[in-house]
Amino acid sequence: MQPPRSSSQQQSLDNCCIEVGRYGQDGEMDSLKRDKQVLMMELVKVRQQQQSTKMYLTLLEEKLKKTESKQKQMMSFLARAMQNPDFLQQLIGQKEKRKDTEEAIEKKRQRPTDQGKRHVVCVEDYDDGGGGGYGRYGKDAGSSAFLT
Repeated sequence: MQPPRSSSQQQSLDNCCIEVGRYGQDGEMDSLKRDKQVLMMELVKVRQQQQSTKMYLTLLEEKLKKTESKQKQMMSFLARAMQNPDFLQQLIGQKEKRKDTEEAIEKKRQRPTDQGKRHVVCVEDYDDGGGGGYGRYGKDAGSSAFLT
């Protein structure tokens, strides 16, 4: 059996145990705070990935809608072409006409630009009777000019 302790001894023992217990709790709280920070960072990362994925899905939906629309247009075109054989002939004629027009434009672009003769006149040689050979252009106007 243990001898009875005085209240001051008991109080000092209780304080010692409390401090040891608090030290363990402080370490555990620090660990929990670090875990919380890690989880918060992971949450931010996952939310960014979620936002990126939503944007990607939105783009895919738009592409899908465009593809479906083009498919509907193609089916409508084919149905119209099957119902009206003259329609295809009209399209072929329009395509040939467009091709001929493009070829004509291309030929015009390929023509040489200097089909006419160029006349070169030297300003120094020009004399309007004013003297000095410079005429009305003056000395600072330069020595020659090209005229077409």
